Amino acid sequence: MRYELKHDKLAAQIFLRASAAAKARRRAEEVYAFYGEIAAKRLLTAEELDYLSPFATVLQIPEELKQAMDKGREKIREDEEAEMNKIKEQEAKEKKLREEAETALAKVEQNLAVIRERNLVTFREFAELGTRLVYTLDHAEALQKLGIAAAVEVDDGAKREALTAPLSELIFFFAESGRRPELACEAAGLLLGLGQAEPVALLLGQCVRENWSSRTQFASLLAALPEAVLLKSRYYPVMANVPLGKDGVFQMGSDPSEWGHRSDEQLHEVKLSLYQIGVYPVTFYQFALFSEATGRGLASRTPYWGRFGDHPLVNVSWYEAAEYANWLNEQQGIPPWYEIHKVRGSDPDNASEYDYLKWKVERKPGAWGFRLPTEAEWELAARGGAGTPRHHFAGGDVLGEVGWYWENSGDEPLSGDWDLNRIYDNNGRTHPVGQKQANEIGLYDMSGNVFEWCWDWYGEYTSGPQTNPFGPDSGSGRVFRGGSWRSFADFCRVADRGSSRPDDRSSSLGFRLAFVPQSGG
Repeated sequence: MRYELKHDKLAAQIFLRASAAAKARRRAEEVYAFYGEIAAKRLLTAEELDYLSPFATVLQIPEELKQAMDKGREKIREDEEAEMNKIKEQEAKEKKLREEAETALAKVEQNLAVIRERNLVTFREFAELGTRLVYTLDHAEALQKLGIAAAVEVDDGAKREALTAPLSELIFFFAESGRRPELACEAAGLLLGLGQAEPVALLLGQCVRENWSSRTQFASLLAALPEAVLLKSRYYPVMANVPLGKDGVFQMGSDPSEWGHRSDEQLHEVKLSLYQIGVYPVTFYQFALFSEATGRGLASRTPYWGRFGDHPLVNVSWYEAAEYANWLNEQQGIPPWYEIHKVRGSDPDNASEYDYLKWKVERKPGAWGFRLPTEAEWELAARGGAGTPRHHFAGGDVLGEVGWYWENSGDEPLSGDWDLNRIYDNNGRTHPVGQKQANEIGLYDMSGNVFEWCWDWYGEYTSGPQTNPFGPDSGSGRVFRGGSWRSFADFCRVADRGSSRPDDRSSSLGFRLAFVPQSGG
């Protein structure tokens, strides 16, 4: 009985365990069926199905379910492989596109570099051409070229550095001359576009907006330009006081024993009143401003070597020198020194047979300001004022140190006999003012470079002392002094005298001005 009971208990336990195993298998089947459905729907990865596969054998999953799982797993692997291939293909395409884009970008950068370099070359060419045209006094054309340069795409700093100075000069030139203020406004617009500091930028903007049209409107802008002092000294004469000593008396002329002495240089005593004289002869820069203001051209004044702003003016008549002095006074708010009657043959005191104009030019009583120097004023200034050592030339006794003349004015030094053809073949010419040694009071080029017109009619010196002499009342030629780039050395002596008819023009003849204060004569 006890055995039976034990057997029954064991059977019950076996039954319970078998039932539990069957229940577990059924549960496993359900789970695998669930995972099979998930696999069919690709909700599990191949790796996850690989993990579950061993359990299918252990749990005696039906073969058809195992096959379904295997197919699902294989399909997933194929899909994943296809997806991976697509990804690789896409990556390859993207890589190719990136490489093509990088190549294209490098090509663009290369092309841009070429364009930038070409732009820079173009900019420099037009900027340099415009600046050169200012120097050769083609101001309107210079404005056009600088406008093109300003429009070229280059670094703003490079533009400011290259264009500020020439554009400022064009503003000054067209504003001061007053005849074409619209060109000054155009230059102001270009300068404003480069970017300027205050107060210049503010004044430039006002100029452009209001379209200034008078010289007085431009005054504040011109004074504010960084180059204002330089431009004023470039386009207007710089003057120097001439020392008169205790009583203003000096010995004019030369002693007969002096080297190069001529018979028309008799020594005599002259007393002069206070005056100033130009540090340099009048330059092309300065006469160009006058020419622009009065609507005159410069072509007829251009010598064979060309015209350059800092060279002394040449090919100017005595009449034109007087006109320039009057205009300069008017620019400074001073009444004209001369009364000029522009009627042919109106001067009965002009005895020249060859003067085509013979205009009557008279000194106004009580006049002051700019005018041509008298012959005496010119000589005292060339000697460095009263009380200085008497030199052959203005500033010393060695002409090559103080002046340009036929031997040193060309490309190579010349010597031997004077020969005009040799001088021309050697490119003899004027040179920029102020390059040689100055005299005792800082005056340049009073010996050589260009002869200089004086007020006086040519004539014999009056014997005995004189005070502020203006020379003879009549004559056939006006005096010139100083020698030139093609002269003999003795023509460059401070005592040497020459003359020509007042309407004469020459590539070796210019002038410088004197200034007499209001209290002077």
